[in-house]
Amino acid sequence: MARNLSVDQFKDLMVRIPKAVAEELDAGVWEAAEKLADTQRSVVRVGKTGNLKASIRVEHGKRPLQYLVKAGGKLTTKEVRAGSGKPYDYSLGTEFGNEQVGARPFFWPSYRLTKRNSKA
Repeated sequence: MARNLSVDQFKDLMVRIPKAVAEELDAGVWEAAEKLADTQRSVVRVGKTGNLKASIRVEHGKRPLQYLVKAGGKLTTKEVRAGSGKPYDYSLGTEFGNEQVGARPFFWPSYRLTKRNSKA
């Protein structure tokens, strides 16, 4: 039986298209996440160490095409009070404030600013 080359070529193309589309989508999602992180880095108040700004990062999510923009973590976690032994991530205190210091939000305002363009 003769093979139809154009059908084989079409089938091959159909197998390759989803991968190519996924790669382009992945690059676009990553770019949007990096743009959000850059915006956050540009508006965050830089303290003595600059650790909060340095802690803003983009990480892969659990699913394909998922990236998470995060701030805080090891760089910004310290004891609540010397000798207390209780960790406190001051990135949260900066974003939302606490009893001693008012909020200086950087994370969510940046998200709201870039959200519309990121969904497009």
